[in-house]
Amino acid sequence: MEAALICTSGDQPSALKPGDIHRAVGQNASTASFRNITIPTPSLPAVTDGVLHWSLLSAMTLNYLALNDVEVLRDTLCTFDRCGIHTPLMARLSPEKLNALEKLETIPTDRLFTGIPVRGLSSTLYINPQPFTCEGEIYLLGDGAFTFFRSVCQ
Repeated sequence: MEAALICTSGDQPSALKPGDIHRAVGQNASTASFRNITIPTPSLPAVTDGVLHWSLLSAMTLNYLALNDVEVLRDTLCTFDRCGIHTPLMARLSPEKLNALEKLETIPTDRLFTGIPVRGLSSTLYINPQPFTCEGEIYLLGDGAFTFFRSVCQ
């Protein structure tokens, strides 16, 4: 099991304004310049709901066979949608966007990887663009789904 943590002083980073971070501190300060050009990403409270804990644990046992169904994919992505849990506006928008996942087709495929035949699966996810405000939102959903599939199939 692997865990990555980001620790902060509660919600204090959200009080930073663009440009507040501008001084280098530490030994490697001269190797790179930095500044914050936007406000930090808002922090989310820890998951304390027991039902959600079981959903997260259940999602850890998924494999690619369980993700051949678009309904299972929607439910799994909903489990990891922490912004939708803690933010009222996102709680309203997230289900609309998850319901835009219309169909998931997965077929076996063979590819050559550095001259060696490799057997795998090719998945195509069909998305209704209606609930999205721009192509960038669809791209973000696709990128998140790609990252999710990659972590499940490794």
